[in-house]
Amino acid sequence: MNLNQLFRHLSIQWKLIIAFVLLSIVPVCAIGFYEIHSRLKTLEQIAIENVQHDVFNIQEKSQAFLTHVEEDIHYLSHSASFQGLISQLDEAESPDRRTQRGRVEEQFLNFARSKSIYYRFKLIDIYDDEVLRIERSAGQPAILPENALEPDRGGYYLTVMSHFQPGQVFLTPVEIRDYATGDYVPAISYAIPIFDAQNRWCAILIADIRAESFFRILEGSHANPSGRVFVVSQEGYYLYHPDKKRDWSRLLAARNVENLHQDYARPIVAHILSGNAGKIVEDKNTIISYA
Repeated sequence: MNLNQLFRHLSIQWKLIIAFVLLSIVPVCAIGFYEIHSRLKTLEQIAIENVQHDVFNIQEKSQAFLTHVEEDIHYLSHSASFQGLISQLDEAESPDRRTQRGRVEEQFLNFARSKSIYYRFKLIDIYDDEVLRIERSAGQPAILPENALEPDRGGYYLTVMSHFQPGQVFLTPVEIRDYATGDYVPAISYAIPIFDAQNRWCAILIADIRAESFFRILEGSHANPSGRVFVVSQEGYYLYHPDKKRDWSRLLAARNVENLHQDYARPIVAHILSGNAGKIVEDKNTIISYA
């Protein structure tokens, strides 16, 4: 910069003052811009860490919840009374079979009384007939009498789980109609295949969990008030959606048009459903963390 040409009418003293001022402004600007950029990167990293912490916290609590359910179902399905009933599923109705079913019904009834998260238990054989059902009505669990059991009540589960192996689990959102009040109850079905002593698939045991019990875990497990929590199945269907939690029927009815595949780009969906934990910074306002 030639100060003599720019300020030809100023004295030497003023020219020196201007030169020093200009020299001091340049590093201040450079440091200022660098500091702003560094602060933004730091804030972004803090936001990512907070989101990841929330996701892992939610995963840990929801996994613990479902693990408890799995332990409960494992306990019930391996009881002596249940195995006794399973051994007689292929036999014609008899007093002994009715006795075995009565024992299982009483066991399941007492279990439902002790754990309010369970709305319904039911056992369906591979011929699509209900073998037993314990269901809540007006808040209290009750055994449905034999003449109230319905045929053709498990076709969906039989189709989906026809190739399941022992230990595999099927989770799906459902609505249960209270047979006494007619109201619909949001629930999550937890279904496992049942095999007999010869390792032949013979039935499906279904435990329907109150959806609100699961919602409370999700809603109380993240600290960021502007964050949103979604839970999806391996197929990309929403098991929990914060905007539709009170409209469960819509979530079920619209699952083919309102799902992860419709809401996010294919590469993002592929990462989320990969089974691995990770994060995606979609833009400067959106951070997606998954586990």
